[in-house]
Amino acid sequence: MNLLVRSTRVPIAELYDRSRVVDWGLVAWAGGVAASVPLGQSSLCTGPFAAVHPGAGDLSMFVAAGGALVLHLLTY
Repeated sequence: MNLLVRSTRVPIAELYDRSRVVDWGLVAWAGGVAASVPLGQSSLCTGPFAAVHPGAGDLSMFVAAGGALVLHLLTY
């Protein structure tokens, strides 16, 4: 459980610090979004997997969450 929860609290002032650099969380989020594109099914865009298997539904949210979680744990 210690891998998923930080043991220290982040000061609020640090959230508004403009000198901070983009952290690995953004990279994990972008990787999750990129992994979800082939599985997306919407009226705007349908990914290749969703086009072949329309009965599976839109699985992109699960793949995005799982992919971002794995990338975050690997880079944190």
